[in-house]
Amino acid sequence: MTLFASSVAFFAAAAQIVAPAYVSDVSWNQNPDTHVVAVSYRLSEGAIVTAEVLTNGVPLKGVTHLVGDVNRWVESDGTADKGFLWTPECSHPGLYDLPEGSEIRVKAWTKADPPDYMVVSLAVSNNIAYYPSEDALPGGIGADEYRFDSLVMRRIRAKNVVWRMGEPTDGRERGWNKWSTNNVHYVRLSHDYYMGVFEITQRQWMRIKNERKGGYVNGVDDYYRPAEAVKWTDIRGSSVGLNWPNEDYDTAHGVDYWSFLGKARGTTGLLLELPTEAQWEYACRAGTYGAYGNGESLEVSAFTPNGSGGGSNAISARLNRLGRNVYNGGHANGTAIYSAGASTGGTARVGSYLPNGWGLYDMHGNVREWCIDRFAALPDTDPDAVTVDPVGGTEGSTRIMRGGGHSDSPYQCRCANRGSVDQGTGWNGVCGFRVVCEILEDGVAAAPGE
Repeated sequence: MTLFASSVAFFAAAAQIVAPAYVSDVSWNQNPDTHVVAVSYRLSEGAIVTAEVLTNGVPLKGVTHLVGDVNRWVESDGTADKGFLWTPECSHPGLYDLPEGSEIRVKAWTKADPPDYMVVSLAVSNNIAYYPSEDALPGGIGADEYRFDSLVMRRIRAKNVVWRMGEPTDGRERGWNKWSTNNVHYVRLSHDYYMGVFEITQRQWMRIKNERKGGYVNGVDDYYRPAEAVKWTDIRGSSVGLNWPNEDYDTAHGVDYWSFLGKARGTTGLLLELPTEAQWEYACRAGTYGAYGNGESLEVSAFTPNGSGGGSNAISARLNRLGRNVYNGGHANGTAIYSAGASTGGTARVGSYLPNGWGLYDMHGNVREWCIDRFAALPDTDPDAVTVDPVGGTEGSTRIMRGGGHSDSPYQCRCANRGSVDQGTGWNGVCGFRVVCEILEDGVAAAPGE
């Protein structure tokens, strides 16, 4: 890792200087009999293309059933017309004819500066779609598909941002022992990245691995609960997958072919990965410095400095809005539940609580989430120093876990709270994860061989 002197202020990432593609000659017409809208445009060069429909000057949300050169990478030499079709009533029942004055805007994005949302199919090989906002997601963020056979991922704009990792030793924001990042230090990440909006669900695990991974299987939402009892080695493997960190990028990100990531990369064509501890905390904080990702602090009554878990006075009303924990359904009648027959208690359907400021759900509670890093004490650095792309420890078999889980107390679910578990252990009901994919200068990181 590299250290250098810098201002410690949170500042915006420098704009990426690229020669963008551009769209021209956009036109559309609607067939009066079939109501199908045909859109054509000219694209100067290859780009990611998205579209927005406005009626009465207001963008339509959740536009679906767009077929053709849209919401994906489109090759172009600048000479041939491109186009797509849309049937309005398929996504907006009752909308047969577009009102007079409606507008369809088509936008081109470079690979290095892609749209904010990426949807990755786990069922169809190399099927990747892009959308400029959460409102543009087909069916909305609540659609079951994003918890079932597709991953919805949010772009985290981290490139060259300097931010404060950890928390000061000021009392109630401090945890205890290894559970707290007491050493505040400053970090800069070199790349933006996409992060899963949700934790990987039981159904998504089954789609990739053809096996069930979770003990909470009773009820209509069982497939939509997070995969748990997952070992770090289940995700990355126990041979090639152990090579993080390594100075060589490809070696460091190598995984065993049979692991979840190995198989998921084969299907998606993307270099899906576990987040580093710094990537996880940066995304969790969403630009804030509170105990929780919405900027709020942990209530005094919810702080238990001895790490015992506390009693009823440890309840955090603020956390109860953000994630499943021991005091809002994680335990039934005060007793931990882990059983195929459990109908109460345990994990929640992913996305059941409020997201943080960047639209990520369950960053607090539900299941503890694996990071790629080995556990190590955080640096006690010069307050003006900045650590670039920290990679964790270089020895040992314990790996970082973040976010707390359904059986944890509020202080264990803070942004800065740290845990560690042996990489070969997958505690029942506890160990889950979400994935990231870095955005490099030539676009989202591709799996080896792509």
